[in-house]
Amino acid sequence: RFLQSCKQLIISYPKRIDDLPVAVSSLFAKYPEKTITELLGKPLENLVPLLELKRRHYESAKLQSFASGDAPAVTEEEAVRGGSSLFSNQSACPFRAFSKHRLGLKKLSDPEVGLNAADRGSLLHRSLELIWERLKDQQTLLSLDEHELISLSEETSQYAVTELSQRRGKSLGARYQALEKIRLAKLLLAWMAVEKERVDFAVEALEQRQEFRFQQLSLEARIDRVDRLSDGSLVIVDYKTGVSTINRWWGDRPDEPQLPLYCGLLELDQSALKDKDADNVQLDKKPIVGAIAFAQIRVDGCSLKGVGAEDLPEPRLQWQDKIQTEAGAYDWSQLKQRWLKVLSALANDFVSGKSVVDPKQPNKTCQYCDLAALCRINHQEVSA
Repeated sequence: RFLQSCKQLIISYPKRIDDLPVAVSSLFAKYPEKTITELLGKPLENLVPLLELKRRHYESAKLQSFASGDAPAVTEEEAVRGGSSLFSNQSACPFRAFSKHRLGLKKLSDPEVGLNAADRGSLLHRSLELIWERLKDQQTLLSLDEHELISLSEETSQYAVTELSQRRGKSLGARYQALEKIRLAKLLLAWMAVEKERVDFAVEALEQRQEFRFQQLSLEARIDRVDRLSDGSLVIVDYKTGVSTINRWWGDRPDEPQLPLYCGLLELDQSALKDKDADNVQLDKKPIVGAIAFAQIRVDGCSLKGVGAEDLPEPRLQWQDKIQTEAGAYDWSQLKQRWLKVLSALANDFVSGKSVVDPKQPNKTCQYCDLAALCRINHQEVSA
């Protein structure tokens, strides 16, 4: 029908499809083949008005270079949003910290069916808070028999799930809540088994919210838990439902500076309290904070991971030789000093307005960042 409807017929076809060579249909294979240039007499680019206009525009335009500098310094009147996340974001990428904590930018939350990871993390935190408000110390935990411990785990799980359901304003459904309670109770029992194997401790503080000042920044923090050991030293514990490693505390740009920050803040706070009372200055020569630790609580295994002083009563958190190499510090005391130096540098960079697009590890840092459209990191990579 095509051949009978016109005096001249031009057929085009691709040379390759998905990197595989292809040929013209056998219906037209007997007709002569020409290139576009042979057919038109000129290169195609010269005959397309839009491309020609673009070419002429770029040739005539005087291009100017623009270097995206830093943001203005933080003023005393400026309200900075955030807490420890400010330090982790500044470490990961200065532009991310500027966008989130000074511009207040955040993506819209993704709709999810049921509870999301943050909700389940909140349930775990609340349940453990309720348990230790009742137990107070390890001795009380050890005094419970198996039936009492199971009953305590189920009771606190039920309370936390019901509380969250009511706070959401829409019931999760009886069956859904029952399943969550079972999941949570099993997780709590698994973690309590780890707590039983630790050395003697008493819970000093739970879900402690406080405002703090670091350098020129007035921020907020919430410490999951602080334990006091038999020698009087403190252990800062942070609950984690994901996979965590203490290697994320090392270097000039640590991935998770939260616990090192809390360690410094708690020591500064306790030192200030001691200085107010001359009678207490020489009470304890041991470090105020003896260790920091992740409490990794997961269905595939629970463990306590951290680092602390050389003579800490908690063996699994004691200083080890390999930490000296990984952390770049000779001992626990020097490591804490190094953390303060690193955190001070990050704070100073943020306050001074350092906001360049400089991801620590572009592939990992940018993978789950929602600011790519703003910082144009992908455009920069293409241009480079």
